[in-house]
Amino acid sequence: MLHLSIPLDLNSDLIKAPVYEAILPKITIADHFLGIEDPQIDRTKRHNLIDIITITVCAVICGADGWVAIETYGCAKYEWLKTFY
Repeated sequence: MLHLSIPLDLNSDLIKAPVYEAILPKITIADHFLGIEDPQIDRTKRHNLIDIITITVCAVICGADGWVAIETYGCAKYEWLKTFY
């Protein structure tokens, strides 16, 4: 089997072309999960659902494999996560 290595120039005008933005629109985690109804009871709610989802997605991408690991990630990244408010 023949394998060809083609160098990819990430600074190429082709890569930066607007057509790629049209094909792959930028979307936030909040936008993606916008339609999910929050099942939490308002008087007992400690966190917004979108915050829980965002921290969970980021934590799992970084290797968290359970709720304790997700909480640990959220606590460790608290200062960084606050920059998105």
